[in-house]
Formats: sequence, structure tokens, C-alpha cells
Amino acid sequence: MTQDYSKEKFMTITTAKWSLDEYHQMIAANILAQRRVELLNGEIVEMAPEGPDHAQISTDAADYLRGLLGARALIREAKPITLPDSNSEPEPDIAIAHPRRELYRTRHPLLICITSAPSCINFGTPSEDEGKTA
Repeated sequence: MTQDYSKEKFMTITTAKWSLDEYHQMIAANILAQRRVELLNGEIVEMAPEGPDHAQISTDAADYLRGLLGARALIREAKPITLPDSNSEPEPDIAIAHPRRELYRTRHPLLICITSAPSCINFGTPSEDEGKTA
């Protein structure tokens, strides 16, 4: 026998959104010191553990890019990048950044970021079809 849930009442959960400033304050206060997290669209998200295959693919890609780009760019591995427009500070596998290292003491500049994963989650803008009913 299947149960009809159409008349059941479900609780709606609203998550707290965090600003970049609040996230940085938590980091400075060591609140997140023992956690592997990143800020994505205002939500603090646990980072998935990195398996050996993923780690090696990222290392090989970064080595290749360093050889290809040389001094024209800085290849940063698993370092945070600040995306103020989306209230996010992800840690992509690889970021191709401006070669001026002094810039990174006060912010996280970026040219291109690369993430490799067995599965991907879209944290961007919803597609046009989302939210439409038949």
C-alpha cells in the first residue's frame, strides 16, 4: 500500500545566509578552523574529501598549466577566490591568476578557475525551466 502525501503538511526550512564579511570574521575567530568549508551563494558548505585520483588529476593539470603559461600567470591550487557578486568564496582545484603575488595579501584576484570532480553541482543561476509547472 502506498501512502498519499498530497495532504501531508511539510515544514519549510529557511537557511541563514552569510555575507563575505561575516564568513571572514568566522575564519579570523577560528570558528571554522577544524572544518573544510567554503562559502557558496551565502551558505557555508562542507567540502567533499579529495580522493587520490582527483588529487593527481589536479596536480597534473596544474603542472601542465605552469609549463604552458610560465611567468605570465600564477597557478594557485586549492586556494580561496572571492566572488562578491555571488557572495561566495569557493576553493577551486586550480585558479589561473594574475602573476603579481603582492595582490594576494589583501584579496583573491582571479583570471580563470578550474574544478575537476566526478560529479558537478550547479551553484549558478537557475535555468529558465526551473520553477515552471506543467
